[in-house]
Amino acid sequence: MAGCGCSMWAAVTGWTPFGIDTIEGSRRKGHATATFLALATAMATQGRQPVWAAYDDYAPSLALAARLGFVPVARMAELISDKPG
Repeated sequence: MAGCGCSMWAAVTGWTPFGIDTIEGSRRKGHATATFLALATAMATQGRQPVWAAYDDYAPSLALAARLGFVPVARMAELISDKPG
């Protein structure tokens, strides 16, 4: 069993952000690349463009994205609130 999963978020522009997580024992075996290629193929049939989502300090993900042809275009912040509700 491959230890790789993918999640996508809703997109209204045709761009679809996604993330791929691979468990440690399954890394560097091509699972993330295969997952991305299958996802990109499915997205293309729907007229969607994948947007690689990764923390900017996670070098392995950024390196894989670069190998797959992605280039940085923006940075994103993840924010939480300390207020209840």
